[in-house]
Amino acid sequence: MSSGYLLSAGLCAVTLLIFLMYIFRGRSRRPVTGEKPLPPEGISACRAGYIIDGIIDQKDVASIIIDFIGEGYVTCTGATLFKVKEMDSSEDAFRKEVFDGLFASGDSFDTRTPSRNFAASYETAVEGLYTSFRHGRKRLFTVSSTVMRYIAALLVVSACTVPCAAAGKRFIYFALLAFVLVTAGTASVIRTADKAYSMSPSSKRRRYLAGMIPVLAAAGICAYAAASSYGEFYAVFMLTAIPDVVMLPYIRKRTEEGSRIYEELLSLRDFIRHADHNTLRIVASRNDGYYMRILPYAYVFGLTDRWMKNFARVDADAVRGTTDIKTCCNNLCNGILYVLPESVIRRKDYTGFGDRGSRLF
Repeated sequence: MSSGYLLSAGLCAVTLLIFLMYIFRGRSRRPVTGEKPLPPEGISACRAGYIIDGIIDQKDVASIIIDFIGEGYVTCTGATLFKVKEMDSSEDAFRKEVFDGLFASGDSFDTRTPSRNFAASYETAVEGLYTSFRHGRKRLFTVSSTVMRYIAALLVVSACTVPCAAAGKRFIYFALLAFVLVTAGTASVIRTADKAYSMSPSSKRRRYLAGMIPVLAAAGICAYAAASSYGEFYAVFMLTAIPDVVMLPYIRKRTEEGSRIYEELLSLRDFIRHADHNTLRIVASRNDGYYMRILPYAYVFGLTDRWMKNFARVDADAVRGTTDIKTCCNNLCNGILYVLPESVIRRKDYTGFGDRGSRLF
């Protein structure tokens, strides 16, 4: 059997294998949601942000500030936060880290001024949040799907590199270029898929396109090498790289516990978005401080303005001051961008904290 036939068979086998990985080990069940007025027990808004899209960004950490205000640790006036009392020693370490970062230099903090203390606390808090979901029952994604995702990524990179390397010494530099392009493109597509919930539709399309362009370029380079060495017929099989990269990001299966919490959070999001004022009045009468309890989740979901507007018909006094809270949180999010180095967080990766809400499906 000629090398061209072996190459073609191998490329088709890679596509089939990735498809089987997705079907049998990498596919989460479709969420079953309704409208649920309360968050899952023990899942704060900052954790909710991570559970929803697998990414911890600025707005997830900033939602902790809203928790502080609701719990009486902090007050907010204009763009300034004021410390009311010290935090309890039993609090989560990452929450304590954020609190200490805010008030390292005194009992007030002007959120319009970027702070290196808060930026350092932000990095520590993000790592603490990640760590809390990496082991045991709190793991969000199955080990098998995570391993298979890495294997699938390796197969995709190999499928776009091996044809060049096998085409002869004169194509070795083409193979290196294809390797760089397909690695960068695949990583961008995966990251976009993981962050899709927190992106606007236009941003998501741009990021997908930015990831697919280098993948297509790598496939084109390898198609040229295959056509030169084996004939134009074999170059067609390089098109299998496209469905490979499209399937790859979705090899990510949630654990049973992770799926349950995920569904409850989506149900809470739907409630925040759609609940009428009569329903809100009933729920609020049964839950003290209900508005402030849900506000950090609305912020993480990008529904702050919707929550304010809907609840204003129930209790206008509860809503008063939310604009200042939102301003402080947004200032902190932007301040992190100015202080942290590019290697830690990039402006282009920040998905914003708008109030249009997001679509999952």
